[in-house]
Amino acid sequence: MTDPMTNTCTSGDQMGWNGFLDLGNSLAEKGDLEEAVDAFSAAISFYPNDTTALFYRGGCYIRLAEAHKAIDDFFSVIALNPANQLVHLNQATVYVELEEYSLSLDDVWTAT
Repeated sequence: MTDPMTNTCTSGDQMGWNGFLDLGNSLAEKGDLEEAVDAFSAAISFYPNDTTALFYRGGCYIRLAEAHKAIDDFFSVIALNPANQLVHLNQATVYVELEEYSLSLDDVWTAT
């Protein structure tokens, strides 16, 4: 939760966010991708504009062959941080899988 007096997150939120982010990474490394998506989604529930959790969840969606969900997460990351080259390259890869070559090239050019 956000403290209304300081407009900052409470320490419990930070611990919950970190815990879910760590859990998501651990599950993804083991190949438990659906559970990792759930953990990253929980982290995002603490911080909806968290580009790290959005990026990692997008990566899980790629591995789950859920390209459109990956694009949604990557698009959110780009909206929050347009200079993130890695997310542009990952999104370009997904666009190739979707045979959206012009969109893929746009992301590649943006990343370079």
